Amino acid sequence: MSFPSSLRPSAKEVLRCYSQGRGTFFFVWINKTGGASVAESLGIRFDAKGSWYNHYTADELREAVGAQLFDNAFTFCFVRNPWDRVVSQFSFRVATGQNGLTSESDFNDWIIAAYQDRDAAFRDWPRMFIPQSDWIIDSEGDLQVDFVGRFETLQKDFEIVTSRIGLPSRQLQKLNQSERRRAYWHYYSTEGRRIIETAFWKDIDAFGYRFGP
Repeated sequence: MSFPSSLRPSAKEVLRCYSQGRGTFFFVWINKTGGASVAESLGIRFDAKGSWYNHYTADELREAVGAQLFDNAFTFCFVRNPWDRVVSQFSFRVATGQNGLTSESDFNDWIIAAYQDRDAAFRDWPRMFIPQSDWIIDSEGDLQVDFVGRFETLQKDFEIVTSRIGLPSRQLQKLNQSERRRAYWHYYSTEGRRIIETAFWKDIDAFGYRFGP
């Protein structure tokens, strides 16, 4: 995945987002994986082009800053159980009023529209709906980052990151956290569960996730 030419940042624009350790590490910020908390703790800011920074793929970052700088830096991301991630995605969109979604909107109907029918009215930013593996694995099947942390062990894995980049660790704040009253598996119909399994089979295979407690 590459930038539209009108949105391609320069290396300078990317690097100035980092307030510490500039050029020594790059964070591939996959949506709904705790990225806001990680970025805040590491002093990573949005760039001059708006909110694009928090959704660069590894290929895009490498393209923006250059292969030599990217390959010599410590690169990392976080991933999340895809069924849990989709519940969080829906909850966040409801809470922020995106795509006309409200508290009355049905989760499984939205899954059908966004993930099965690929309705553009709900799938407004396509990269938000792609498998996490597509953010960090290239067309040859090679992993493009040095470390893959997990949302399920976010604090522990974040401490591995700070150790690797030589920055002091700290307790992560909970930012952009979606509100929910039930565990994610209670949200799904049989059809909804199947649709997400089909949409994210690459993540399930690559990261060993399964449905349920």
